[in-house]
Amino acid sequence: EALAAKTVVDVPGFYFSGYHPDVCYVRSAKGYPVNTRFGAYHSVICLSAFLHGLSVEQTVKLYNAQTYAACGYFDEWDKQRSLLVATFAKAGLDIAPLMLRWSRTGCFMHTVNHPHVQCLFDVARVIATKLDTRVQDFYRAPPDNLSNNAIYPCYPEIAENCGGMGSTQFKLTNKDEVVDLKGFVELCFYTYSRHPREDLNFSPEYATKVAAMARVLAGTPALQPAQ
Repeated sequence: EALAAKTVVDVPGFYFSGYHPDVCYVRSAKGYPVNTRFGAYHSVICLSAFLHGLSVEQTVKLYNAQTYAACGYFDEWDKQRSLLVATFAKAGLDIAPLMLRWSRTGCFMHTVNHPHVQCLFDVARVIATKLDTRVQDFYRAPPDNLSNNAIYPCYPEIAENCGGMGSTQFKLTNKDEVVDLKGFVELCFYTYSRHPREDLNFSPEYATKVAAMARVLAGTPALQPAQ
């Protein structure tokens, strides 16, 4: 009853692609999400390569610093940090100090919209403080249930750029199983091959990255469609 009488706090969604700038969403012709073994999360590089007719092996070779730079991935962290802090600030929630703390631990996101539970725990404390509610002196976060879903790695070159630890191991949704980069591409290609072309559409918000990736593919003579 005490909480019910207090001001309602509108909490923004938690979206941060600084560690995963290659992650995107894909829609069918009717607007439905297209899922792979990694849920609704896709790779701009992977799907672009598939639509271009490349092989798995050719696609794997695209995951490098040159591609990331061409697509603007190295600029993502700073932009996303500013955007997330500003978004929460509009709701009257100051998470700037938290961002500093989280970033010191490395990659604090499982995917672009699934933060580690410590982040949610810390935000909850900020909200409780704003509601003028007594906050217990307890800092151990609860179990991280979001880790049961897909986990995308922060690619090594990107991790080095933003001070984290990189990897190319992808965790499948709802399975304690990981695959390497080649395995990831193979599983995604398997799903894509079972969809008509009109059902493989990047969500509009990724248009800039998709266009950049198209230029990468067009400007690399060695990347001809597999025969």
